[in-house]
Amino acid sequence: VNIDLVNYGVTPHTVYHIATNISGSTYSWYIYKDKHGNTIPKGNYFKIRISSVTDPSTVKDESDKYFKISASASHSWIRVLQPNHSNIQWGLKTRHLISWNDNIPSAVNIDLVNYGVTPHTVYHIATNISGSTYSWYIYKDKHGNTIPTGNYFKIRISSVTDPSTVKDESDKYFKIVLAPTIDVYPNPSTTQVTLKFNKKDNESYILTLYNRYNMRVMTKPVDAANMKEFRINTFDLPNGIYFLRLVSGKGVISRKIIVQH
Repeated sequence: VNIDLVNYGVTPHTVYHIATNISGSTYSWYIYKDKHGNTIPKGNYFKIRISSVTDPSTVKDESDKYFKISASASHSWIRVLQPNHSNIQWGLKTRHLISWNDNIPSAVNIDLVNYGVTPHTVYHIATNISGSTYSWYIYKDKHGNTIPTGNYFKIRISSVTDPSTVKDESDKYFKIVLAPTIDVYPNPSTTQVTLKFNKKDNESYILTLYNRYNMRVMTKPVDAANMKEFRINTFDLPNGIYFLRLVSGKGVISRKIIVQH
């Protein structure tokens, strides 16, 4: 994808080209100049635009809301970016990215706060994390405590060196729910493998199969509400290990499949 900054505070709108031909789903942006050397201005009406490299006019999206770019703060700060809005549901035993911005040189600690109970319960997810993203498998905290389901959770990120002052939490509550269960059989597989979805599973998935070299073998949408079983032909696949990835609004479900003719 290409990443652009659009300044809607001026007429005509100004577009700053931040980055081109970016793979993955995150990009760490140092806000100073665009890729052509133009200085990023301050203002109150900016949006990020992300577009396909191959079809930029059709396959694209922008931030739903405006954000501000201001002068650098003189004090230390952390801002939680994800999860940070309403209507988020993350499933137990699925993996999600926690992301944040900061201007501190030290690492951070990541906690989950359950505001649905009194007193509030804090689960220590990870400590001494560098960077701006963390891949969280939602099951147990670092002390072995099982993460519960509920409707009133927030992520708290704090500085390792100054946790009481330099910290931030999600602006909105998010939910942790029971993720759908999926049976995969036979495994090892010879000619085909079957995915069996739970009767109550009404999720829409994007199914992707990768080989052990992380090369995509197939991608297909699967609607569990109307299809409780889905078969993948494996008769023409070479023997080896494959990784199945199912992505829905509740998270990512991964399974390892062995093909053995």
